[in-house]
Amino acid sequence: MSQESYWTLDELSRALQAERQAAAQRYRLHVAVAGKPASPRMLVAKALRSLASLLDEFDALRTANLAEMRSWRLSRDQFDLTGVHPTFGRVTLRELLAAWVVHDLGHIAQTARVMAKQYRDAVGPWVPFMPVLTDHEVPRS
Repeated sequence: MSQESYWTLDELSRALQAERQAAAQRYRLHVAVAGKPASPRMLVAKALRSLASLLDEFDALRTANLAEMRSWRLSRDQFDLTGVHPTFGRVTLRELLAAWVVHDLGHIAQTARVMAKQYRDAVGPWVPFMPVLTDHEVPRS
């Protein structure tokens, strides 16, 4: 991710490519070949497309991936199946899914910061009391 607090089209394109190629496949890997090493990372192709088209495709792919995962009707025990991550070693499906949730929450927080910063000048003197605008803790009164 770039150091700015917004997504570039390239970053969104990479997230879309990851969702297209990896999300359900990573989950499937844990269920189907528990304990075996994961395959090497796929190279990510860059796409030159509009933001709206990238978001629409991401939404469709995420919806399909979630529907597929629900169709598996995994038991509680199956969430403890392990795979071998090339960097982290043995990880469970539960950990992988939690990591994706937190990853997505990070993007939601990032989006909220970008949206809030559009109002930085409009809020006037309250800026120091709004950490979403300043990326620091709220001053104590």
